[in-house]
Amino acid sequence: MSFKRDGDDFALLRNLKRRRVSDLLVGHIPEDEALLLKNGRYTCTVCSYRPIFDTIETLSLHRKGKRHLNNLTRHLAQQHELLLLKQKKEHKAFIETGSTKLSGEKYCFLHMEKE
Repeated sequence: MSFKRDGDDFALLRNLKRRRVSDLLVGHIPEDEALLLKNGRYTCTVCSYRPIFDTIETLSLHRKGKRHLNNLTRHLAQQHELLLLKQKKEHKAFIETGSTKLSGEKYCFLHMEKE
């Protein structure tokens, strides 16, 4: 069964098209790279100057820019350094105390293997 709309409301068609495009674009933007503000605008969380965008289309254009890509590589490098520091602290704590702070299923699985 097909559904047909009555009338030619171009504003409604334009809004539906924008909504479909924005829904498609949202799927390709990682959640840690963009933030939805209270007023419905978007901001880039990777760039240090926190630019604000009205639509997802402009945010996606910003993400393709050279300045954003440079900030993204810097951001990913910092995340990697933080992960390494966390692993070093956990390793140092393991060496000093001899116990890990694993919790949940992973800990139970490791504990069962040792017994």
